[in-house]
Amino acid sequence: MPSSINRELNIISSALHASPIYFPALGNWHPPKIPRPRHSKRRRERLITPEEIARLLTWLYRPKQHKETNQSVVRRRNVAHIFRIALLTASRKGEVCKLRWDQIDWVADRFQMVGTKNEYSQVQTARYPKITETIGAIFRERREVVPKSCKYVFTTNGGEATHYYDIMCEAGRACGLLYGRKVMGGFVTHDTRHTAVTFLMQAGHDLKTIAALTGHSDKTMVMLYSHATQQTVNRAYEALDSFAGTGTFGRDLDSEIRKV
Repeated sequence: MPSSINRELNIISSALHASPIYFPALGNWHPPKIPRPRHSKRRRERLITPEEIARLLTWLYRPKQHKETNQSVVRRRNVAHIFRIALLTASRKGEVCKLRWDQIDWVADRFQMVGTKNEYSQVQTARYPKITETIGAIFRERREVVPKSCKYVFTTNGGEATHYYDIMCEAGRACGLLYGRKVMGGFVTHDTRHTAVTFLMQAGHDLKTIAALTGHSDKTMVMLYSHATQQTVNRAYEALDSFAGTGTFGRDLDSEIRKV
């Protein structure tokens, strides 16, 4: 990301400009201009409404259709699961796709979510979302359809889910929505992260708790969010479960989800 590169370049630039202070021989030396990547100042502001979420999940979780293969149904439901887990935990899609079975602790009622934004740094961030009722049901369904030899919950190798983009595009068209980052007015799965955070803020949850839930790695954010307690994080996860789980969309959607 250009913004991440520019943050690192700021450190380098400051060091170069301060060098004459520590090395007098460089008093007449002028640091070179550092080339910086260009990036748009516009940020995605697309939020997915509860009504849009309900329509998408209802379509993705619908029963097997005429001439639809069992494998297609499993793939469609898996896309729904990834989308929903991203919303239930305010996680990035890549984090959900990399989730492994050995990261799920049923005894502690938690699972480990490793941050992907800094996957090449020496220290990776990890957080431990609560296994809510809805999340637990998703994990149990996946365990029934995923081969025992596969170590990942939603993918075969921790990469992209099979036909994810195509299925989401089809779901969007069927629901009168547009899907795609470059599509005017379209939504992408990452918008679930912004949607979840916005919902939590509107529900009155403090920034420290939200940061602990989302796993922001910026140093200033870590300092700001350092006093979040496990109790407030748990309440935040329960709030998301109420928003995107059984509480919001009612028993009708849940009955559709349980259909195969």
